Amino acid sequence: MGRILYVDEAQAEWRVSPLKPGMKEGDPRVRSKHLVGGADGVPRVIIAEYEPGHREPRHSHAESEVLYILDGDATIEGTVVRPGTVVFVEGATEYGPVVSGEHGVRFLRVEV
Repeated sequence: MGRILYVDEAQAEWRVSPLKPGMKEGDPRVRSKHLVGGADGVPRVIIAEYEPGHREPRHSHAESEVLYILDGDATIEGTVVRPGTVVFVEGATEYGPVVSGEHGVRFLRVEV
């Protein structure tokens, strides 16, 4: 038998990412809400917010991911993404930089 999982975003707490090497206090930060954890066959689902001017360097993830832009804008490898844009990145694909726009960016990230 299948299952249905419901998660209320309002019940999840924001996590502020720690400073990464090369960052200093006052640099634009990232915060996220982990809605579902990626266990027992359920994909990991995260809402992330990048403050204005945040720069995520070139990187990759083992798993494929779908990004859905909710608010604000960002530039990913020179392409501007805005609300309503869906981005698919195949696992192990290097991409970046990701640079948030003047109002930051908020997006849904689903690992698939």
